Amino acid sequence: MTTARLLLLAAALVAGACASDPATVTDGRSSGGDGSPDDSSIGFRDHMPRDQAQQIDLPASDGLDNDGSGSDARDDAPAPRCSGTTCAVKDGKGQCQGGVCVVVSCDAGFDNCDKDDKNGCEAKLDSIETCGTCTNKCEFQNANAACASGTCFLATCKTGFGDCDGLRKTGCETPVTTLTNCGACRKPCTIKNGSGDCSSGTCQIGKCTPPFEDCNKAANDGCEADAAWYPDLDKDGFGDTSNKVVQCAMPPGSFNWTHEGTDCYDKNANAKPGQTSYFPAHRGDNSYDYDCDNKATQRWTVRGRCIGCNLSAAGWQTTAPGCGAAGNWLYTCRKIFSSCLPRYQPRTQECR
Repeated sequence: MTTARLLLLAAALVAGACASDPATVTDGRSSGGDGSPDDSSIGFRDHMPRDQAQQIDLPASDGLDNDGSGSDARDDAPAPRCSGTTCAVKDGKGQCQGGVCVVVSCDAGFDNCDKDDKNGCEAKLDSIETCGTCTNKCEFQNANAACASGTCFLATCKTGFGDCDGLRKTGCETPVTTLTNCGACRKPCTIKNGSGDCSSGTCQIGKCTPPFEDCNKAANDGCEADAAWYPDLDKDGFGDTSNKVVQCAMPPGSFNWTHEGTDCYDKNANAKPGQTSYFPAHRGDNSYDYDCDNKATQRWTVRGRCIGCNLSAAGWQTTAPGCGAAGNWLYTCRKIFSSCLPRYQPRTQECR
């Protein structure tokens, strides 16, 4: 055959190969009318470089998120086709089975939790969602969980809760916004002269018990101040209960003020709680209640007696007189010859 004819035959063969079905370039096969592979396409793949023959390009995405990953990138594409024995997968080892690359093992700390060979060993086994295994999700009641070395643990309690029983399975089970657990487990909220409030997780003054008030606005000493003031007109240290003023600072006035509001009569300094003396005259309002116990107590109540002309008991000649009243008081018995004469002296009954 002449040289010219050989050149024409070579050109024809090249042109025929370029006009082949594009499918023969993508997957290395071209179906004939009977479904049998076309020898020319097989020859084309066989002549590709070895590194290109191991991983063939996938079709483009259809623009839909078919696997729920949040992205449409190649998610509807079939697993990469391969040839040979091994193939590359993410964070693991792959094997070529029937021309498809499948996951056969995962590296330590990873797993193929979604059973999708396309994305390899996608799950980290040190995450809260997959801690140690694909199905172990770290969750604790009222708490923030964490995963370390494949084990779930309680990291921190959420605001307002505490792990008071020490049991991991119950999480942070106890509210720490109560009067018995205020800000922490077993930390009570108590307020001096009042009641507490721990709704914010910090012990605060809820309410003061009258007459006390929180005058310095500090919760640590509670309702520290007696805020009830009483005018003390007679300056005996006890005030008039009927004119109480409640405020932190002493009220103004030309007279004394006191926190002791137990005076029963504020116009006589002798009339006051705890008085031990007795008085022959009323305190100023016809009452003899000087010790503020709501009654008048007589100082002397016994009747005097002479026995064998000896004074058996000093006392009143007859029945004891009332408060402020006068009577005869037997103070001695005197014998004159054969007679015994009792001696009396006038006395006014004292009371308090």
